[in-house]
Amino acid sequence: MAGQNGGGGSVQFLFADHVLDTDRRELHRGSEAISVEPQVLEGTGQCNTLFPRGVPPEYVAGAPMALDIIKCQLKPIDMNDYKGSFSTQQRARLAAIFPTGVCDWSKKGVKQMKSVPWASYGPSPVNQVFDIQDRRRHGDDDDDD
Repeated sequence: MAGQNGGGGSVQFLFADHVLDTDRRELHRGSEAISVEPQVLEGTGQCNTLFPRGVPPEYVAGAPMALDIIKCQLKPIDMNDYKGSFSTQQRARLAAIFPTGVCDWSKKGVKQMKSVPWASYGPSPVNQVFDIQDRRRHGDDDDDD
């Protein structure tokens, strides 16, 4: 896969004999437009068929589609949250893997802030959410509150 500028800010990605044009969202084979459609999370169109989008594990686990929770709040394991049934051994293994609980996706994340597009971690002050150069913040790895 190679990216190249197709003019006018458009970027084209080459996949063997296919081109995906990010401006017009078209899939081309040579000069033939195969499809004019957006690629969506669970779509069945030509773009999704040829280039399926992976589903992030946290989304499968119940996270909101925005995927804006970096660290989730935990809750005790509740077997009623799961569709399948678990054997006693499977329940014990689940408890051993998640001894402090599982993500509670109904709550905001720990210290969650409003999403900032093109977030900066310094040194630029534009859209800065955290300054990595601020030595006063280093050494505080207690992020449970």
